[in-house]
Amino acid sequence: MGQQVWDDTRAINEYLSRQEKLWASMLGKELHTACYEDLKGPGGLLKLFEQVADLYNEKHEYMAWNSPVTNFPVVQNYRQPISNRTWLSYGDARFHVVVENWEEATLDKDSQRLGASPNIVHSCDGVHMSMVVYAADFDVAAIHDSWGCTAGSMSKLFPLVREKFVELYKLDPLKHILKQLGCESMMPKRGNLDIAKVLESDFCFC
Repeated sequence: MGQQVWDDTRAINEYLSRQEKLWASMLGKELHTACYEDLKGPGGLLKLFEQVADLYNEKHEYMAWNSPVTNFPVVQNYRQPISNRTWLSYGDARFHVVVENWEEATLDKDSQRLGASPNIVHSCDGVHMSMVVYAADFDVAAIHDSWGCTAGSMSKLFPLVREKFVELYKLDPLKHILKQLGCESMMPKRGNLDIAKVLESDFCFC
């Protein structure tokens, strides 16, 4: 978050462009804390995914699941090589060389913990995108988490994106994934959102 503050504010005015990066880091920490305090649902899910990753780290195993609907396999194959450091001499020069041994790489526990939340979310986003593209009877461009179409097809894409979102989340993809990870008992308490209301939203997807 500190990096995002730094990237997004330097061009606002000359005063901010001259500031040291420390202020952005400090503000990023405050924003992070505020998100946990004010966004209970997302903050709770982030902690949940980190806890699942911690369980797998304790077992020295990679988190892996198949996405709902498409059954696409997702594996958090985060590895950390064994590094050997040495000095080499060439004439009068000396070079510090690091050789990474990937054949004996071990689980990168930090990356697994950091990657759990975005990878679970992105795996569901990928399913949503696939469902939309498969159902479309018109040309669709798909880039990361965005769709594109010709102006003449926009009236079709607009409701289709919402319909497939509702269809997917009525299947409870979080429960589907947690069950595969052996963590179904950690399923969080549901809120009172009626997912069908997304069909009426102008701004859920823009």
